[in-house]
Amino acid sequence: MTYCNNEWISDYTYRGILKRLCSEEKPNCPNRSELTRAGGSPAGVRNSAAPDLLRKKGGRRLAVNGSLALPSNKLSGTQLSVLRGLPISKRPRKSPYAIKLVGRSERTLKRYPFEPKIESDLPPGEEAAAIDEVVPFDVAARRVEITRGPKVLRSARVSQHAPSVKLTAPKKKRLKKRAKVRWRARDADGGRLTYTLLYSHRGKNFIPVASGLRMRSYRVDLRRLPGGRKAKFRVIANDGVLTGSATSTRGLKVPAKSPSVSIATPLSGATFDAGQPVQMVAIVDDLQDPRLPAKKLVWRSSIQGKLGKGAAIAPRLDPGTHEVTLSATNSAGKKSAASITVRAAAVPPIVNAILIAP
Repeated sequence: MTYCNNEWISDYTYRGILKRLCSEEKPNCPNRSELTRAGGSPAGVRNSAAPDLLRKKGGRRLAVNGSLALPSNKLSGTQLSVLRGLPISKRPRKSPYAIKLVGRSERTLKRYPFEPKIESDLPPGEEAAAIDEVVPFDVAARRVEITRGPKVLRSARVSQHAPSVKLTAPKKKRLKKRAKVRWRARDADGGRLTYTLLYSHRGKNFIPVASGLRMRSYRVDLRRLPGGRKAKFRVIANDGVLTGSATSTRGLKVPAKSPSVSIATPLSGATFDAGQPVQMVAIVDDLQDPRLPAKKLVWRSSIQGKLGKGAAIAPRLDPGTHEVTLSATNSAGKKSAASITVRAAAVPPIVNAILIAP
């Protein structure tokens, strides 16, 4: 993250970064709150044979995500996932595009119209729209279709059984730099499964680590993840539509990380007039906390002592050469600092002289 003022990325860039992080499997990482609604269970590892990623209020939902090339209407990167508790998308009353749930005897059970969201900042000839929809799921559905008018853009069969998955490693409670996560999975319908691995450093808010996995193990670099004393892993198995998940319920101990700190402005070596406000801006990246509170960002001067707190301050400096230090402390008590040297030049007095002739 950045604390610099007025540095915002476009919607297209944001979506691109998010897709890259989630490996284009956004149903499993819509945001942190939507991924962290699973209830507790006895100590050990929970094994689920049904889609139980989310166990709060709300029934089964079908998440549909992908990209639609315009004007060819060709779908790519389409991901279907049945999960519990996802918030239902708002949708128009009418649209040529729809998500259809088809039951036995080719009977349409439900038809949900939607409007693809046109992605901005794309070059001419590469116009595309994003599909990011959540609709109620009917257990009687045997097929899911994405349509435009009478044309079927994508069709996926709904199997009779959801996959089951069980975590088998790591078994050590205290982890260090890396961890090998392993799991077993089974699909009664014999379908090919893909897996998504998620992580939580506090056992509640899960973030995606890897997705689209075919193997039943993954080596996690914990140096890139926040630390905690109640960390957990979660694996989601997807057979193409239906999902099953398993979450480690025994708290794992992962080392906490220190924040990364730098000073955006002013530049080291800069000179200012003493007594004039000097804009000072911090750049802080921290794995432990999405955003550090202002009181955890402290500015000090070698001459004046404490200058202020927060991501941006504008102190008035006394004359002299100042070593300005910014220190940041996160919720895990880890601290980092950055320093620059600036000079505040004394402003000579202005003397108005009047010459009086004799």
